[in-house]
Amino acid sequence: MGEHDVIAHKLESLEKSMKSGSENFREIYQRLGILERAKDVTEYQYAEIKKLLEEMKSDISDLKDKPRKKYDMIIGVLVTGIIMSFIGYFAAKLLI
Repeated sequence: MGEHDVIAHKLESLEKSMKSGSENFREIYQRLGILERAKDVTEYQYAEIKKLLEEMKSDISDLKDKPRKKYDMIIGVLVTGIIMSFIGYFAAKLLI
């Protein structure tokens, strides 16, 4: 019976080892699932951040152009005023 007891003991050890191994695999697969979901969320957030940065880049570009447009408008008005002054001055000289 000694040999039978040894085989029974080895069989019990193998069963415990298999249960422990299957529990470890179950835990690993659960963690893997969590990581996959976290990766999906991270990818979505990254895409949203990229969109936001592109919008911000566009807005900043627009803001940088606004003072230039105002400056160009002011210069245009001044040049037009100066030209009109010269035309008025010479027209007045011609009529006198």
